[in-house]
Amino acid sequence: MSKVMFYLSMLAIMVGPLAINAEAAPWQVWRTNSACINTVACSVSLTVVPSGKRIEVESVSCLFERTGSDAVIESAVITLRNTAGALVLRDNLVPTPFGGNFFAANHHTKIFAPTGSRLAATIFVSKASHLLIECKLAGQILP
Repeated sequence: MSKVMFYLSMLAIMVGPLAINAEAAPWQVWRTNSACINTVACSVSLTVVPSGKRIEVESVSCLFERTGSDAVIESAVITLRNTAGALVLRDNLVPTPFGGNFFAANHHTKIFAPTGSRLAATIFVSKASHLLIECKLAGQILP
């Protein structure tokens, strides 16, 4: 192998990963839903992946509040649905008491969401209550 070919191959090895990572951009979204009145479930639609893009979610942070009853939080989930609405992935969150009627869930994850898919968060409680849910997803958006 000639010196020129050697240096070109070394350059490709060093620059290749940088070029791939340069296409990714930091991404985050925050959504809330406080209109869940006298119900046992409350959802918030977090995002629809834009056309020609994909999202890699790396962290989820949610705050839940229940008022108007002594309802117990049974579960909380992040869901990924495809363009047809079919469930592709369900990732469980673990709500931790945060004082009074508040609960928090901070979760490191790896969710790969393709073009057109939808991400949402839902909280389920044991009996009808007034619920609030707010969540932030963070990761990167890629072509």
